[in-house]
Amino acid sequence: MISREEAKAALTRMLSERLTDELWEFLEDEGYVSAVVDPKEPETINDLAAKARKVLAISSSRQPADAPKMLCNGRKKKASDKERHAMRQEALSLVFAEYVRSNDEWVIKFRNDVLGKECPLSFEEVESWIKSQNKKEDKKGATRGGLLEYGIPDNEWLQVCPTAKGGDLDYLRKISESLADTYKWSKAQATVFVLTDIAPEIPLYKAEWELNFGFKALSRINLTLDPALTDKEVSEIYRRTRQEQLKKDKKGKVRFRILSDKAYSLAIFEAEQPEENTYAEKMRAWNKLRPEWEYTEVSNFGRDSNQAIRRLIQPDYFDHPLMKG
Repeated sequence: MISREEAKAALTRMLSERLTDELWEFLEDEGYVSAVVDPKEPETINDLAAKARKVLAISSSRQPADAPKMLCNGRKKKASDKERHAMRQEALSLVFAEYVRSNDEWVIKFRNDVLGKECPLSFEEVESWIKSQNKKEDKKGATRGGLLEYGIPDNEWLQVCPTAKGGDLDYLRKISESLADTYKWSKAQATVFVLTDIAPEIPLYKAEWELNFGFKALSRINLTLDPALTDKEVSEIYRRTRQEQLKKDKKGKVRFRILSDKAYSLAIFEAEQPEENTYAEKMRAWNKLRPEWEYTEVSNFGRDSNQAIRRLIQPDYFDHPLMKG
């Protein structure tokens, strides 16, 4: 059993930060959240996430979460492997996996003490093993530990499982979090590696949108980049990521307009004005400061000032369904 706060935090992570207040309220109203936090109900946080993803899919905003990508078959003979960055990614992934399996005392101890003769599990066995352990450790009165993240084959979504403090799953959670911090793996990748010994893919970059549904102008693109990437490669990564959420014309080119110098100046001017000043007083001050953009009608000045601020804070260049309007 987990609390509502823990369920919301886990769901936020599983949906890649796309859990809005509106979606959470919907899940609450429909009783989906209660089914997860009520110890008498069989529903899990993964079930709740599945329902939330259906809602997002219906609203055309479905995007895969950060499911673990593993080098399941070792070296792959694909054309992309001939490219420099693909070779570098494969080399980093395999070399660091070998380093961890040979040198990390926590991993070695967990595999010897907990998995024993079962080590390594196959990727297909991961979920059943975790569920079996959870059933053993989920005893009445057990203190909650944290949420163990993992993945399953042929599934693009992140999976999580609550752990009992002091149990083997909580031990695995701590190991996974430590590995993720050190080797740039995701927590789910680290969990799968400890259990299966399959090397996690170390990405040369991570590019994702951080959408702000309250104030659209505060939305950001976050790039995490390997310094080995060239300027041209970084530019292409940014271009592709930018196109994911912005409106495009018929030719597929991003439609993005920044404000005019006058609009920016109006927004800055309005922000610096005392609240008690009337628009007439503000207009007189504006005309003295910026005579090149002089106003004669107070209504026009007020309209343009408000429009400048609105367009600055809530731009209309997003194509995401929940960012429109």
